[in-house]
Amino acid sequence: MVLESMKDFLVYFGHRVGMASGGRRAMEMFRTAIQRSEPYDLVITDMNMPDVGGYGVAQAIKTDSPNTPVILITGAGNTMKDNGSFSAGIDVVLHKPIRMQELNDVLLRTAKPA
Repeated sequence: MVLESMKDFLVYFGHRVGMASGGRRAMEMFRTAIQRSEPYDLVITDMNMPDVGGYGVAQAIKTDSPNTPVILITGAGNTMKDNGSFSAGIDVVLHKPIRMQELNDVLLRTAKPA
């Protein structure tokens, strides 16, 4: 339900969205998009997902496409710092609950069109 709501919000603000319910599927979608010459401008991942968590997804994304920004969403609160030092694969950390306007602002600042 949260995933669908976030997708609806992003589409409302004019973003094209690919959606995966787990980390492994997200990585497959990302690689397929690159093979089709239709790469994603950025990736939003949650720290805790089925199959592969956000760190694993970020590392795979950066291996395949080092310049693709990765936004990590986490419920870990203040235990994580948004300074990039905890993982080289993460460009931005957003803490739950996500404020949709903040997410949109981050997307607009962070996305690097292909």
